[in-house]
Amino acid sequence: MKDLGVYIVDLKEFVGSVVDQLEDFLDAYDIRIDNKDRDVQDPCAAIIYGKDYDYFSDIIISGLKKYHYFELTYDEAKHEATEIVFALLSLLMQKGHVPDIEYDFNELVDSIEKTYEFWGLVSKLKEKYEKIDDKLAKYIHEHKMMEEIKQDIMDIVTIDPKKFPKYKIRQRIAEKCAVDYVIGCEYDCNKSYWENLEALKRENEKFFLNHPEYE
Repeated sequence: MKDLGVYIVDLKEFVGSVVDQLEDFLDAYDIRIDNKDRDVQDPCAAIIYGKDYDYFSDIIISGLKKYHYFELTYDEAKHEATEIVFALLSLLMQKGHVPDIEYDFNELVDSIEKTYEFWGLVSKLKEKYEKIDDKLAKYIHEHKMMEEIKQDIMDIVTIDPKKFPKYKIRQRIAEKCAVDYVIGCEYDCNKSYWENLEALKRENEKFFLNHPEYE
């Protein structure tokens, strides 16, 4: 038994349910995999047997380990399902089976993906959390950039203290330049970083000179 997030999953049972999907696929196309351990006289014998079963078991469990046994997003489940189907295709070719154009591997991928969903291994919340994480990372990056630009404007690109004797206004100009550059993307890609800052500085100085009410 393995604790996968909020679910308790029997890994052997889960592996077995995925392998069942592979066997249903093989059976639908009347494909048999040569295996010396399999009793060919038994019509009920499993198609995937012995070392072949272990081969798929290792692939399925190693896929879950990548996500530390926690829930997957729909894209991750589809990726894992695709990897399993590629493993089946590889095994078939090793055993001398040439895939037929009629084989519907896409349907098999969808079937395995649904098995992940059935076992509670796919989470909509994880996708939402990842989107939030992306937004947070973007916000942190933008905030850091704006702080650096504000510092550049204040320390390196000189704002005339005679025009703006109040430090607070000079700070507002620097903040406005940073927002324009990072959020508004108001810069010329043909100019250097410092040329763009100088242009933004002049533009925002003009704005604050014409709008003394903002002081």
